[in-house]
Amino acid sequence: MVYSSSWTSQDDGKTAHQVDLSWSIHLQSWPTYDARQVTEETVEILIQVDGKLRDKLSIARDKSHNQKEVERLALISERVGKFLEGKSPKKTIFVPGRLINFVI
Repeated sequence: MVYSSSWTSQDDGKTAHQVDLSWSIHLQSWPTYDARQVTEETVEILIQVDGKLRDKLSIARDKSHNQKEVERLALISERVGKFLEGKSPKKTIFVPGRLINFVI
């Protein structure tokens, strides 16, 4: 068997001796992590009535920690309104960025 030590790059036809072999993927630094690029701009808030899931609300991340804003948007939901039936909640449980639960 005869092995040839020269190969040809398919891109430009250069042989191994003509290609710059000083650059290698193995010599490159590991990519850096940027948390700003992996955060979502919107958050899904679960809306519960007496501990049961009744609706979901998509809201901007910066507004998801404002209880009054989330409560206002949850109360105008049609799906939540039919379970409240005009009653005002005795207690409201709010977990910022996660859920709101109305206890009747």
